[in-house]
Amino acid sequence: MIINVHCHGFKLTKDERAQVERRLGFAVGRFSPRVKKVAITFSDVNSDRGGFDKQCRIVAWLDGLEDLFVEDEDANLQALTDRIAERLGRLVGRRIKRQRYRRKRIAYDGSCLRHRRVERKSLTGGSFCQAVQHEMPDLCC
Repeated sequence: MIINVHCHGFKLTKDERAQVERRLGFAVGRFSPRVKKVAITFSDVNSDRGGFDKQCRIVAWLDGLEDLFVEDEDANLQALTDRIAERLGRLVGRRIKRQRYRRKRIAYDGSCLRHRRVERKSLTGGSFCQAVQHEMPDLCC
């Protein structure tokens, strides 16, 4: 998993950058086989007016799933990093879990729910899923 950290309007120290990478590693590390890349961008929202608000945007590219976006603002950079990393970890976990359960939907008769409508309309006898599994096992669950 690749973690890129960018800043606009202010500079991160080496310790702060290491803390951000470490926190993202803890939050998303268990999903590292599925997470290809994480880009985190910090920007100073009120830099020209002298405010202290920091904005953080994270984009995570997942293998086989759509990209995930998380955005938040806070005055404290440490609290912002902790909160947004936790949100990203929960979001990645939910998306992977949703895909896992979507893939394994099985009806009571042994056919998968994805092909059940086609099975009813099929003119051939037997289960559509069984025919697909026999001829092309990679297409059916």
